[in-house]
Amino acid sequence: MKTIIVGLAVVAALLLASIVAVLKKKQYVKILDAIRMKDHKRFDELCSNRLSRFLFPEMYIDMLRLDEAMIRNDRAEISFCLARLLKAKLPEKDREKVYAQAYNYYLSVRDERKCREWYERIQTLKNQNLIRECSRTYNVYIEKGDRYLDEMLEELKEMEPSKAGPNEYLISLMYANRKDRKNEKKYRELAQEHLKQFDEKIVKDLT
Repeated sequence: MKTIIVGLAVVAALLLASIVAVLKKKQYVKILDAIRMKDHKRFDELCSNRLSRFLFPEMYIDMLRLDEAMIRNDRAEISFCLARLLKAKLPEKDREKVYAQAYNYYLSVRDERKCREWYERIQTLKNQNLIRECSRTYNVYIEKGDRYLDEMLEELKEMEPSKAGPNEYLISLMYANRKDRKNEKKYRELAQEHLKQFDEKIVKDLT
């Protein structure tokens, strides 16, 4: 009898887990649709309702709110979400995502003070690739430097041309910071050409 009860309990638990997984997927799709349609009212209702609070951890809802706020460029909401996420005990991968997202946002809107704050937080992470990439963009855009020029020129030798566009663009900016107009123009034009090739390749792969 005891074995039967345990067996029924296991079956019930598996059934409940399956139901929750289905509900979670459906609710997530609804939330993404609201973001895609830029329907902020609908998005807010979905994130605030009881079902979402049951299905998703609070910090996960905050990460979704951050994504949506950045799409709307709502700086007050972005600051609010980031403040909440800083207080949450995020796993390392989620910290990487949030820190990089915040850094890139403030870099894009040229908010140097906040960009510096998130750049410094990124330095506390374990992901050395992320630290290196952000150090490069920080030096180029904020410090107006060319510290990584030689390093990136060496890397370029090993890269496929169709994937070299982003690096070539950063290199062109470093030459601009050096006031080297000839090389700035050279690498800017290479970047434009290779980014176009990359876009064409994606379109071709999708068709």
